[in-house]
Amino acid sequence: MVSGVALICDSNMQIRSVVYNGMENVLKIETGLHFFKLLDQGSLEKATNFIGELKQKRAAFNWEVNFKLGLGIKALYLSGSIIDSDYILVFVETQEDAYQFYEDLMNINSEHIVSVRAAFKETSKYMLESSYNKKVCDDLNVLNNELATMQREISKKNMELNRLYSKLNGELEKARILHQRSLPKQLPEKDGVKFTAHYQPAENLGGDFYNVINLGDKYIIYISDVSGHGIDSAMLTVFIKEAINSYLALSHDQEELLTPGRILRHLAVRARNENFPDDYFICILLGVYYQNTNEFVYSSMGMQVPPLMFSGKTGACELSSGNLPLSKAIEFDMFQFEEWSVSLEAPATLLLATDGLTEQFNKGVQYEERLKELFRREMSSPGSDLMEVIRRDFEDFTGGREVSDDITILLMQVDHKKTCAHE
Repeated sequence: MVSGVALICDSNMQIRSVVYNGMENVLKIETGLHFFKLLDQGSLEKATNFIGELKQKRAAFNWEVNFKLGLGIKALYLSGSIIDSDYILVFVETQEDAYQFYEDLMNINSEHIVSVRAAFKETSKYMLESSYNKKVCDDLNVLNNELATMQREISKKNMELNRLYSKLNGELEKARILHQRSLPKQLPEKDGVKFTAHYQPAENLGGDFYNVINLGDKYIIYISDVSGHGIDSAMLTVFIKEAINSYLALSHDQEELLTPGRILRHLAVRARNENFPDDYFICILLGVYYQNTNEFVYSSMGMQVPPLMFSGKTGACELSSGNLPLSKAIEFDMFQFEEWSVSLEAPATLLLATDGLTEQFNKGVQYEERLKELFRREMSSPGSDLMEVIRRDFEDFTGGREVSDDITILLMQVDHKKTCAHE
């Protein structure tokens, strides 16, 4: 017969009868003893939960509980059922022994055989309903072993992922520093021409860029937005800056008029030679301000946010922009390098921005129209003041929540009195 113990307890878990004790040599059981006295102190909470399930479902099967056997502690498997007001408890040494032990009990000549048979029937029903049988236990053991193997593999993969994440974060930090260093530390301000900028990346590493280059009486002004964020975007912004700088320093014919169309054509040729992937896109608006004539000539590739302008001659207006973005996926012959020309007769203000500012929504309202109205109202404010008004208004519009795209604003202001003095 399988080594095990069968008890009958009352609802307070006092032992009323010992049906069978196959562990008598290490476990002495007396009637009237509380069942919990047989257990190790550390298993009392688990045993309480077992009784809870027993009361709820009328049966419970194969709970591993620590018993005090002789001078030591041993884990046994506890099962039970409630018949009338009796709690029939059975515990054995292994999970596989439980079902056999119930069958063995059927052959014992005992006054409690009726209760034991009823308990066996109730527990068998529970085992079937809960899919507890030897085959299922074997299957579960196999699954547990497979799960343990998978967990070890997952642990190894997690360690490798952590290593790769650490390496990637290091690369991202290097790219962030590279992008940050590429941004102009100070913008030109002389002879009545002043520039103010605001840059807010959506992530630690953004895809927007801006720059202003002063060459005598000319200013090259540009703002760009490249596809994506991260290392690729940082690489593209550095490429834009280097390509434009190289054109101004090496490729531009000093006898030839410096125009935005020629600069963007050079940028497009360089990008084609770099063999960037098809899904790399560069949107850029670049202009040249000729201070001696107050003329601002600009060209756009994919920049859909129209510049806003105010001048003493024309008042407030919205300028043209657009055209195709720079990408290898677009045939080179389709690029137009179209130029537009406006007069920035002092006092004048020019606002350039990326779509991270204008395409923000709040309750179905887009910020673009609000920005235009704000510009018309505040256009004559000094650059730093106007920038602060826009920044505060945008924060109020979004409710201070994080935005999903980079925000770049570049303001140019021409002062009437100072430009006259310069002339």
